[in-house]
Amino acid sequence: MLISAVCRVTFLLLLGLAPFPAAALSMAFINPGKSDEPYWSLASAAMQQAADSLGIHLEILTAERNYLAQIHLVETLGERPRQERPDYVIVVAEKATLAPQLMAAERADIPVFLAFNSVIGPAHEQVGFPRQRFRQWLGSLVPVAEEGGYIAARALIQAALRDLPAGEPLEMIAIAGDRSTHTSMERNRGLERALNEFPQVRLLQKVYADWSYDKALEQTHHLLRRYPRMPRCICRPKPA
Repeated sequence: MLISAVCRVTFLLLLGLAPFPAAALSMAFINPGKSDEPYWSLASAAMQQAADSLGIHLEILTAERNYLAQIHLVETLGERPRQERPDYVIVVAEKATLAPQLMAAERADIPVFLAFNSVIGPAHEQVGFPRQRFRQWLGSLVPVAEEGGYIAARALIQAALRDLPAGEPLEMIAIAGDRSTHTSMERNRGLERALNEFPQVRLLQKVYADWSYDKALEQTHHLLRRYPRMPRCICRPKPA
């Protein structure tokens, strides 16, 4: 599974940089999601499994979708006595939080590794490359989100076209993550790439749910009223 692979490779990269055995290592993972959020709960579980398999002590701190908490949690790690600080901190840096997280880690002298995400545009201009402006920023590891967005969109389009009479156009609405997170932007590029392959598909509107199930559900209801020709759907209850 992709999440497990990212987690394990992240730990292996950090092990390669560590000057001491894995059994002596401690790491902290700043999870940007909610404690009951399926994707990020799975990410935490995968992180824990990877840490356990390598003999690493892992502490998971959850920001509960509060972007300021992502920064504050790194700051609280730096406020601990030096012997209680982790050897490394792994961040995801959603909502353009990488720069303040790097600053906090730099002040605390804690090495940082960025996983699941990357930086582009103004954010990249601000932080530069790993070790360029922040010596404690070791690097980053990200899945190929554009390819994931392309594969998912292409599969959905092909499935929908199979249910339509030949030659009939297909209309689509898209609900994305957010406007600033690199992974979300890359997935959207994947969607655009898939749409270019199917000129008979028309994207009516794309909205952003900010990774919120409830907001996405509300947006779906509004969009279906706005575009009454769209097929009706049965929305499942929020996962437990």
